[in-house]
Amino acid sequence: MGDAFFFLSKLAWWFIEPSNAVVFAIGAAIILLFAGRVRAGRNILLAIAVFVGALSLLPIPDIVVGTLEQRFPRPDPLPEKVDGIILLGGAQIPRMTAEYGTPALNAAAGTVTTFIWLGRHYPNAKLVFTGGSGDPMRQDLSEAETLRLFLTQQGFDAGRVLYETRSRNTYENALLSKPLANPQPGETWILVTQALHVPRSVGAFRKVGWEVTPYSEVYRYGRYVHFGAPTNVREALALFSAGIREWTGLLAYWLTGRSASFLPAPR
Repeated sequence: MGDAFFFLSKLAWWFIEPSNAVVFAIGAAIILLFAGRVRAGRNILLAIAVFVGALSLLPIPDIVVGTLEQRFPRPDPLPEKVDGIILLGGAQIPRMTAEYGTPALNAAAGTVTTFIWLGRHYPNAKLVFTGGSGDPMRQDLSEAETLRLFLTQQGFDAGRVLYETRSRNTYENALLSKPLANPQPGETWILVTQALHVPRSVGAFRKVGWEVTPYSEVYRYGRYVHFGAPTNVREALALFSAGIREWTGLLAYWLTGRSASFLPAPR
């Protein structure tokens, strides 16, 4: 069941991802125009223009993304005692690390630097990294090796971290890292991940019976919805896609029993 969910989720998202959907729609419009279905083709092109224009002129990405990013506030102040800190994969690029021999990180690298900072702030806390390969075509690569190399480069004790290397998605992050970390009742565990991804992550960890305190990192939007000058189309579409991916993931996790609720909330 786990393998089927993983591969089907990757395939389904490839079709419904907004930028891909725009390309498919343009292709369909061109076919209709060449087939003499001019009105239908023009209607599709008009719908695409309205959709892209709305993303650029209206704060739609703000709402789609910001609603999830602001769902869980950061712990302020930080707990006096923390028993463990978990870092979810997602910032690592294993293929580039393997090809060039140096740790490759993406725009979510802030989660890693925060993990290092918290690890130094709580020197006695258990440290757990969870992340295998989310690439269906390269299951031989692991995000853990990228993190290990990066920690070593930064002068952090990479041997202090427990590495879970088999998970392929957020639910498996929670399921497979729990026996490795062996959290005990009453302990305080901090979960570090991207702000947009916090609700789905918390839902998955609660589902496996592991209560965590999320520490949001890598915010994409401010605290408030902004109306202003047109947004770069590429940036607006990318942010909208990221938000839709999370909302789709929340729904899929809830329907398949991989999350404790559709939209988890702070307790």
